[in-house]
Amino acid sequence: MVPNITSVLAIAIVFGQLFGRDFGMINIIIGALGFEHVDFIQGTTSSHIAIASMIIWRWTGYNALIFLAAMLAIPSELYESASLDGAGKWKQFIYVTLPGLRNTITFVLIVGTIGGLQVFAEPLILGGSYNGGDSGQFSTLTLFLFDQAFVGYRWGYAAAIGIAITLIVMIVSTINFFITRRIAGDKS
Repeated sequence: MVPNITSVLAIAIVFGQLFGRDFGMINIIIGALGFEHVDFIQGTTSSHIAIASMIIWRWTGYNALIFLAAMLAIPSELYESASLDGAGKWKQFIYVTLPGLRNTITFVLIVGTIGGLQVFAEPLILGGSYNGGDSGQFSTLTLFLFDQAFVGYRWGYAAAIGIAITLIVMIVSTINFFITRRIAGDKS
């Protein structure tokens, strides 16, 4: 849980150092393997990798805690019953654990989707500008909204972007909800 409660600024500084072009630890390892150094801040795909790894690192503990609590709530009698019926660990996972985690999987996917569409601080701090970096490689919807509202003073346009983000979140969350319900429902 420490990454989750750590300041985004501190995380961005640490990951900025890890993914540094000349002296970053990741590039030192890449160089030791015989490959060219990667400029994680200037490249489009590489900057996405840096941001994604920062966000994954930050939220893994939180999601693991939620899954742990949900797994502890699954009655042990279900596992004993499945074991008596001859189910191995894999079958128990497929037919007992996954159906027991259906609501938790839905929750984590929806909250993760909402969080992913609202990413703001990580690319702002790592990229260093409101316009998403030199070539827009760090651009997100929320950075674009902020740029339009507070840099360009286009309040109406920014409000429309905010409404669009809300609609996108609702649509994607609904799709996630139905997909996870259908997949988890097939396993039970």
